[in-house]
Order: sequence, then structure tokens, then C-alpha cells
Amino acid sequence: MEDKRVQYALLILLLALVVGAAIKLVTPNQPVVIQETQGKMDTADGQPAERDKEIAIHVVGAVKYPGVYYLQSGNRVIDAVNLAKPLPEADINRLPLAKKVVDGQTIQVPRIGDNFGESAQTAGKDAKQPESGKISINNANQKQLETLPGIGEVYAKRIIEYRETHGGFKTLEELKEVSGIGDKTFEKLKDLITL
Repeated sequence: MEDKRVQYALLILLLALVVGAAIKLVTPNQPVVIQETQGKMDTADGQPAERDKEIAIHVVGAVKYPGVYYLQSGNRVIDAVNLAKPLPEADINRLPLAKKVVDGQTIQVPRIGDNFGESAQTAGKDAKQPESGKISINNANQKQLETLPGIGEVYAKRIIEYRETHGGFKTLEELKEVSGIGDKTFEKLKDLITL
């Protein structure tokens, strides 16, 4: 009697293995998709991981939908520009598309032939300056700004940071809003600069 129970148990086990193998053969292999966690990842100190922080980017210029966009830190300029839908006349190749965006940054998308909008994009290259020989406070890179009297590395960085945050200078006098640049410094600069 016990032998029959063992035989039945072995038969059931064998049948289960055969059915399982048959199902495996009939079902096509599905790729395994590992989905990235959308939640906040915490670091050891309990702070959100840098790449999961939400940041605000202001996109203006030659785009269909100018405005403020919320991205994850670690996103690139191209991500923000694509959200704002560049116009056909946009010259996006003048932007540093692979550069990571930073919170509060303004991205000015220039039009083809437009000389404005290179403020945030010219950190590592020479910006085109007006033929007047004046330094454009909206377009000059750090080295060019440092050629101005009284403007060293620190003030040049502050000027670039200010124009990125505020979408460029609207008037020359607005330069006095930059921390450390007062009336005396502005008087030395006003005939040497342009927008």
C-alpha cells in the first residue's frame, strides 16, 4: 500500500514537471524590464540623492512654450529645451545641450542670427562681441569680463550668475544689482560695456 502511495506521489511530481516544461516551451521568453525607482533615494545622511532633487529651470527665447519647468537635477539643457519646444528659427546648436542644468538657471534659446542669449552658454568658449569693441555683459564669457577694469574672477562669476538667474541684463544700470558692483565701479565700466 505504501509503495502505491510513493508511486502516485512520484507520478504527480513527474506530471507537474512535464506540464511546467511544456508551458515554458510554449510561452515565448519575455525580456526582463528593470524599472528605475521613481521615489526619492536617500543618502546615508538621510538627504535626498542629488539626482532625485527637483529643480526649476526658466526657458525663454525662441521656444513655443516659454516658462518655468521642473526637472530632476542631473537633467541636461537639451531636456529643458525640448520641453519648451524650440521654434523652427531657434539656433539650439549655440547652446551647451549636454551641460547639466542647475536650480534657478535661465536658458535663453537664441534665434538664428541673434547675438543675444549666449550668457549661460559661453562659459568655456569665446563669445562674439559687438563690433563697437565694447564688452557685452549679456554675452561675454568669464575671461572677457575679466578684461574690464575692476572686474576680476570673482566679479566676473557674479555677473554670469546674475544674468543666468535673471535672464540677462535689460539695462546697463542693472549691472549695479550684482553684489559688489557699486556706483564707482559702474562709472568706470559704463563706456566700455554694452548689452
